Order: sequence, then C-alpha cells, then structure tokens
Amino acid sequence: MDRTQVAPLLAHIAHSIIAPRLKRRLFGPPYLPLVTYLLVYQEAFEIGVVLGYAYRDRMLVFARLLCSSGSESGFVGSMQDLASKRITGRPNARTFIDLGMAYEDERIRCNWRASGVKESEIAAFGRSFEMPAGVAWDNIGVALHAGIGFGSRFSDQAEKLWKSEHEYPLTMEQWNAAKARGVIRPDEVMQKDVTLAEKQAELVARVEAFASDHHPELLAQLRFTG
Repeated sequence: MDRTQVAPLLAHIAHSIIAPRLKRRLFGPPYLPLVTYLLVYQEAFEIGVVLGYAYRDRMLVFARLLCSSGSESGFVGSMQDLASKRITGRPNARTFIDLGMAYEDERIRCNWRASGVKESEIAAFGRSFEMPAGVAWDNIGVALHAGIGFGSRFSDQAEKLWKSEHEYPLTMEQWNAAKARGVIRPDEVMQKDVTLAEKQAELVARVEAFASDHHPELLAQLRFTG
C-alpha cells in the first residue's frame, strides 16, 4: 500500500498519531523506535475498528470517503478480507493486541528471519531497530484499513474485545498491583476507561467534520441522529 493510496481522511488520522512520536536527527530521515512504532500501529488498528464498527450498516457510504467513486463495494471487501486474514493468521487471538501490534511484530520478525537475521539476534536487533517514517506511514495505513474491516465485518467480536480491554474499572489498588506485576509501565498514568460508545462519538465527530469540509453531499447519510 503506497502512501498515495491512503485516503485524505485516514491520512489525517494517521498523521495525528505518527507525527507527535517521530524521532528526528541531524542527518537522515525521521524514524520511530520499534516499540513506539508498534504502539502507534495498535492505536491506528483500534481507531479503524471503531470506525468500521460505527459505520458497519452504511459502509458503502463511508467508503466514499476512502476510495474513488464506483469502487466502494470492492474496497470494503478488500478491507474486510484484510481483517479475515488477521483472524486466520492468529486463530487463538483473544485481544485487539493479538490482532494488531502482536500480528505486526511477528510479521516484522518473520521478514528479519527471511533476510538472514539469526534467531539468537532477533531480540537485540529489535531493541535497536528504527522504523523509517515513510515505511511506518504505509504500514499504519494498512492497520487502519484492517481495523475498519474488522469492526465492520466482526462487529459482535469488536464489542466484546473493546469491553474486556477498555471498559473495566480499576481501583487504585488494582492499578498499583498491575504496575508491580509489570503489566503496566511504572510511569503510566491511570486513565479513565473509555466506552465503545464514547470512542465512537469522538471518531464520528471527526468524520463528520471532514465530510462537512470535503464531501458535504454525504453528510446527511453519515450523520448519526441518535
């Protein structure tokens, strides 16, 4: 997937995720450390899931923001096929992380192995690896498309995964215990859990603002009234 193939709406979303995290140097292009890149990839995948879930009953209309006129049906099908391949590739997946950053991490490591990196060198190679910004951009586009495909085709599963991963209230004691076990980073700040409905409302507002500026003829069909 080329950078030019990412629709302006998704390009705007991708830029808002990638740009604040880019590392810059005096010589050479900007980059993302591997761990940062994978976290960005995960965020993009989950944004895609919520967008696909939100517009699952009007995907052909939503797709008009993403592809050329007349190709909406095929484009939706290709995004949903991406999602299906994720599930086939990770049949034991139980979380968005399994289908997002873990899937991408394994893909990257398989490419390293194919290029001759020894298994004993993989961990050290990953710690020093720098993902070029241009490559990250392309891959984040794939994450968004795969997420949209997942949210629209597997909406029931998307609901269950979001609830189990984002809608559980933690007490301060539970939060501190999770930090002690290493499940949560020591420097991570406790955040309010976000419901699927809340995240959907946030992203729908972004879509409607974009449509209002660039595709006002679609706004009435995209707008949620209740």
